[in-house]
Amino acid sequence: MCKLTNTLESLEKNRKIIRSIISCVAFCGYHDLALRGASYGDGILEGLYKMRIDAGNTILKNHLEHRKKNGSYRSVDIQNEIISICGDVIKADCIKNVKISQAYSILADQTANISGKEQLSVGIRYFDEETSNIEEVFLGFAELTALDAKSIATTINEFLTKEDLDPDKCVGLGFDGCSTISGKEGGFQAILRKKYKKALFFHCSSHKLNLVINDLNALPEIRNTVGAIKDIFTFFRESVLRRKLIPNIPQLCETRWSEKYKSIRVFKENFCDIMEALETLSRDGNIATRKHAYQLHAAASKVSFIFSLGLIAKYSALLEPTVNVRSITIPYLDSIINSLEIRFSEENKPSFTLSKLHPAQMKNISLEELEEACEKFKNF
Repeated sequence: MCKLTNTLESLEKNRKIIRSIISCVAFCGYHDLALRGASYGDGILEGLYKMRIDAGNTILKNHLEHRKKNGSYRSVDIQNEIISICGDVIKADCIKNVKISQAYSILADQTANISGKEQLSVGIRYFDEETSNIEEVFLGFAELTALDAKSIATTINEFLTKEDLDPDKCVGLGFDGCSTISGKEGGFQAILRKKYKKALFFHCSSHKLNLVINDLNALPEIRNTVGAIKDIFTFFRESVLRRKLIPNIPQLCETRWSEKYKSIRVFKENFCDIMEALETLSRDGNIATRKHAYQLHAAASKVSFIFSLGLIAKYSALLEPTVNVRSITIPYLDSIINSLEIRFSEENKPSFTLSKLHPAQMKNISLEELEEACEKFKNF
């Protein structure tokens, strides 16, 4: 009996030691802090240990001072194991909430880690009945052995099967729009939908809208204008002295559609100052600078450039009709219409009619319109 009591006391003491260590590691993770410093025994984690000891944690103090050589629980392997266990616990809690929800959607994106290995980041969106909110949680990474559609679909399916998620509750697949993913026949979204039969494929609307704008680069005038704007951005950003000649303009980024529109807008607002700076540099400075500035000034002085700049700045974000009947406007709007028809599929329209059930929507439509909407999504 005495031996059992000693064993229980020893177990409780070890639990308190481990609890103190885990809480310090979890604190670093919660606040996105690096555990280790430049050398062993240095860093934020070691600082937290010392702080707990200074605050009166005698159990942790005795453990660190009188520990066994192989039982300090402070090694890198132990730290990584604690982090992994914390991740498993958090993921299990998220999965539990997903399982009791009525429906969920899968989100995945392809990326590469620091060592260059291709992997998928997998997330889940679901409706939390307890909070009455739509939640979005990151579940983890799945390493890819190959980048073809079948391999990616198999990886996602194995990931979800391992977590024992009900395929019948999956109502959405959110991926990007490359052909390997979005292809209606060979894309991995099409392969997944053979198992997840209720799931509809959604490509981010903001991303698709950006792709619509990018499609307009097929027009030579628009493509040349955007290219010239990029060259002017690069020219001024190459030199600190040149940057001082014009206002601060964000660099044009093709993949960030809102930033791209902002860049075009700010460029247009400061167009006169930019042209004046180019004219000055075309006369002053070294030979290379004068030559490059003259070429950019000549390109930006063309009527087609000025008109295209105004057109892009106004319609790239708003996509509103225009009454200007010019040689560039009509093909520009035709390209918008064609691209919208191609990229925004009719297939997902029934699911969007679910918004008609919102009270704010219901009070603005007739009973006949509501019945028509219900008819569209009742099977879904």
